[in-house]
Amino acid sequence: MNSQFTPDTSLQEAAQRFAEEAVTFAAKVMLLRPPSEGRHGYVTVGDFRIKLDYSDASIRDVEDILGELHQGIASAAPSPEQIERYSTIFGSYIGECLRRNHGAIWGSTPNGNQKTVSMSTRADGSTGVFFPWDRAHKRITIGDTEGITDYYHAVIEYSKEGATPPPLPTPPPLPEKKSLFRRLFGK
Repeated sequence: MNSQFTPDTSLQEAAQRFAEEAVTFAAKVMLLRPPSEGRHGYVTVGDFRIKLDYSDASIRDVEDILGELHQGIASAAPSPEQIERYSTIFGSYIGECLRRNHGAIWGSTPNGNQKTVSMSTRADGSTGVFFPWDRAHKRITIGDTEGITDYYHAVIEYSKEGATPPPLPTPPPLPEKKSLFRRLFGK
């Protein structure tokens, strides 16, 4: 049992609102490349757009978005607040998929003198604690080695009674194009 994890319904309510922002953002943004096999995006006027539907498969679409955001950090130089905002909305979407599809619970975990937003598949934290906001932040700032799709599936596997998560393979690199951050912030 992890007595450090504390369930918090107000965090769940906030995460639900942030996740809806991710859905709205994804529907408006145009990625510069077509979807990879198995993606849920749709094509309009030659531009790939994404429709997030809270399914497990939609996590791959989030991977595409965060990958493009990562590609644009160097050239667009977004502020830490901008990076944090996208980390929060897409981390919330990831967490909401885990909550809706696999029974995860939003809460917090102590981190020094502060609390960090976290999740568990049990209210007592007995199946482990995971951090979707932090993982989205790492995917944006560090890159491919912090893949969302493999992380998501590892959390699901780890959350099963007695399961050991599989090793996480490195996702393929994204093609270099004009970055999403550059298009968003005009830099």
